Amino acid sequence: MPRPIVMTEAMKKQALEDFTTSLDKIKMTDGKFSYNRNFQYKNGEAIVWITSVAYEKILALITEFTDEVAWHGIVVRDDIAENEFTVEDIFVYPQEVTGSTVVTD
Repeated sequence: MPRPIVMTEAMKKQALEDFTTSLDKIKMTDGKFSYNRNFQYKNGEAIVWITSVAYEKILALITEFTDEVAWHGIVVRDDIAENEFTVEDIFVYPQEVTGSTVVTD
């Protein structure tokens, strides 16, 4: 199940409400308590869209390199659908490459 990486304001509000509710029910036999809250996307899947620019760069990197290559993607989250992401661009940074590893230079 995909999980969010950054907490949104709505998540913070929900966590605060859940925490407040759990404080009313908690029993501290040893003077300690713990609280856990997991967040997951509602429909259970992350949908990733790739722009044509990013796709062309990915294809070029895959076909032109004989060793491993690492890249970063610029990704934007959809404003309406919280589980949809668009990879807008790809860029390569300086790196030392072997047949199986990539180390940032």
